[in-house]
Amino acid sequence: MYLDEAYFEFANHSFKDYPNGMDYLDKANLIITRSFSKIYGLAGLRAGYGVTSKRIVSYLDRFREPFNVNLLAQAAACAALDDKEFMKKTLKTIEKEKRFLYDSFDRMGLKYVKTATNFMMVDVETDCAEIFERLIRRGVIVRDMKAWGFDNFIRVTVGTHEENAIFLDALKKVLTRKFQS
Repeated sequence: MYLDEAYFEFANHSFKDYPNGMDYLDKANLIITRSFSKIYGLAGLRAGYGVTSKRIVSYLDRFREPFNVNLLAQAAACAALDDKEFMKKTLKTIEKEKRFLYDSFDRMGLKYVKTATNFMMVDVETDCAEIFERLIRRGVIVRDMKAWGFDNFIRVTVGTHEENAIFLDALKKVLTRKFQS
């Protein structure tokens, strides 16, 4: 069984009773993976880790390429694990900025999906691909959720207060334009 815990730190922070896959390692043929791309902000390094039994590791080692994670990424990942204050600060900032975005969407009359992670889905009440294109032209990157069956939803990553303000300003402008045409 494979358990992807890329967003574990966010979920564990939001839900105090959130299950930790590590508690089940001795009970099953389980592989747990976590990422340094999310809470630790090291997406460009493409680093993560897996935890499983020695038996499964010895099997997987037969297929592992040598030097699969570069030395810089390894050093950064180790430093990230040691920097508990950074994680606390990041979680606090994201919680604060999620509230800011939720309040802003409420004032704009937009529906959204509350989240435990650092991104959220917003119902833009029109074709999300068109809104995506208009935002891109303004230098704002979101994800169009049409491929997942959400034709009117975009996904936005929670950023800094300044980034969120830029996103909201651009969103207001593209939605206003859409409703006026």
